[in-house]
Amino acid sequence: MAIDFSFLENAAPKQQETEPVKQTHMMVNVVIQVDADCQLYCDGELINVSLNAGMVSKAQIAPGNHFLQFISRNNPSLKVEKEINIPITDQNFILRINEFNAMMAPPMPQQPQMQMPPQNAYLDQLNQMAQMNPLAGMNYGMPQTPGSMPQMPNNVPPMPENK
Repeated sequence: MAIDFSFLENAAPKQQETEPVKQTHMMVNVVIQVDADCQLYCDGELINVSLNAGMVSKAQIAPGNHFLQFISRNNPSLKVEKEINIPITDQNFILRINEFNAMMAPPMPQQPQMQMPPQNAYLDQLNQMAQMNPLAGMNYGMPQTPGSMPQMPNNVPPMPENK
């Protein structure tokens, strides 16, 4: 006759099965400053962070070796690629990208513009008055000898005499 020990299994307290510990990836804050508006790809995936020229932005990236691509928004053919190793740290990892300015074509030289003489309201008014004066176009010339007067034009009526 066999002895049934099944009662012991039911009587003994059961140990709870433990859930496997979920590994959470520690993320590192990466502070980024770029010299052109661009998009950031980390290992081929777009990182949703706004990277504007001269501004400081932050992104979170897992520690380890990564391949970063910075692609200009204004000219997608301009790319800056970096291989970086982000250490496990409780501090920010700083990344500065200054290569875009060197890759951009220099601006086209502008043709020099003719400069207009500065406007002077008083001189403009005098020129306008001189153009309206009927005697303005006549050339009397300078007196040749001291005390001599220029010849008066023939079409000027004589001055009335005082009596």
